[in-house]
Amino acid sequence: ADPSIAEHVQEGLGRNEVAVGDTVGFFDRDGNERYGKITRLNQKTVTLDCDNGKWRVSYKFLFKILDLEAEQV
Repeated sequence: ADPSIAEHVQEGLGRNEVAVGDTVGFFDRDGNERYGKITRLNQKTVTLDCDNGKWRVSYKFLFKILDLEAEQV
């Protein structure tokens, strides 16, 4: 028997963890960090409005962006 405990590490965010208007980030194919606001929730992807256009990104590639300015008010 294998005594080690396998941890299930979830990548990205789930559909129920984000909402329209949230600011999230992801890494594009070139490894650049991109940030944007969610404009639409699709079944398998989100639509983001970034500085350089709109992106459709899978939930598993997203990470939350904390808005520190909003928390300081």
